[in-house]
Amino acid sequence: MRRALGTTYNFSSSLPLLGQFSVDMPIAAMTGEAMQTVRSELRSMLPWILGGAVVSAFAGAALAMWIVPGKGRA
Repeated sequence: MRRALGTTYNFSSSLPLLGQFSVDMPIAAMTGEAMQTVRSELRSMLPWILGGAVVSAFAGAALAMWIVPGKGRA
């Protein structure tokens, strides 16, 4: 993935003051730093995410059973 992300980009503009210019942006380095931050944030929130998924699954199943009751009940 790092090879796909460039560091120098060329832009051209129709504005006379800007014209054509290039920008040096270390996209791969910025992406790596952002992903480290996201991973650490997700690790700290993982118990809440898993707990919410389990509670939502049980609530959804209970709601489905209430909306569409089984054939045995009449």
